[in-house]
Amino acid sequence: FGSLKEAYSVRNFWGPTWHQFTRRFMASKFLVITSTLGVMPESLTAVFIKLYTTFFVPASMHSLGDYMVGREYFGLSFAFFFLQPFAIMFEEVVKVIIRRLGLDAVRARAF
Repeated sequence: FGSLKEAYSVRNFWGPTWHQFTRRFMASKFLVITSTLGVMPESLTAVFIKLYTTFFVPASMHSLGDYMVGREYFGLSFAFFFLQPFAIMFEEVVKVIIRRLGLDAVRARAF
């Protein structure tokens, strides 16, 4: 686990702040997946594959835990975890818009 001070965004909460087990476990798998699909490792497609795969694995694992609690709960965790990549993508789009509007420099001066 990392510092909570770094958890100022969805990406940073899951990246440097929360546990890194899934990321480390999946690192070699991403290369296999992208090379099998013929995707360049540094392409935007590869970034999306990595992002969604990173959350698909824990979503599936937590869904099994949901099932153990009760069948009516099966899949609730999956929805939560699988929505995280969409939140991260939205966050990145907002960052790009802020930079293009020149507001990033304003924020930097404020601190």
